[in-house]
Amino acid sequence: MNEAELKTYRKDILEKINRYPQDAVKAWYDEVKTVDWKNLEKPDALHFTQLVWKASKKLGIGIGKSGEGFYYLVVNFDPPGNYPGQFNDNVKPKKV
Repeated sequence: MNEAELKTYRKDILEKINRYPQDAVKAWYDEVKTVDWKNLEKPDALHFTQLVWKASKKLGIGIGKSGEGFYYLVVNFDPPGNYPGQFNDNVKPKKV
């Protein structure tokens, strides 16, 4: 399977991090504070919207460490999210 075919099945989030992988995931989720609930397709919170994308059912995570001591976190989603025109069906505001 080539890269174009792989992108049909997953969405990657790659992050270079200095300390703990969970810090990256928390930072992605914390983008909820910047979400424009009237325009979910704005690029300010695409990590967050992918994390909570309703239609994404599978998750794959990989962590690697470079020779310089940086960690790289890769997260794959299947099926991928953040598709134009599908945000309102897949990203819902938290009920209070």
